[in-house]
Amino acid sequence: MITLPSTLITNPSAMDHFSAFLRTGQGELHFYFNLVKVGFDEHYHVSVMDRTNKLQVFHMKQESGRWQIVKTENIEGWIVSMESTFEGVILEQLNGEF
Repeated sequence: MITLPSTLITNPSAMDHFSAFLRTGQGELHFYFNLVKVGFDEHYHVSVMDRTNKLQVFHMKQESGRWQIVKTENIEGWIVSMESTFEGVILEQLNGEF
């Protein structure tokens, strides 16, 4: 019997992804959004390569009706300041307004 890790996604429709070019304080950057569904949990894994070629990775989860960055203490300030922009991009995608 093979035991699979709980984070393994076996259903291809359990992961949705899209990308968006967004204007930031560092110029226009290409952000990648991956919706990850594990059980009843859904969150977006977001990644971007900044202007110093450092990969920035963070998660967004819907809480109290808003998509919010999870654990902002380890995230660059310019990313945290764009939280409402990321929420808007996610909502556009979910509503088919892309």
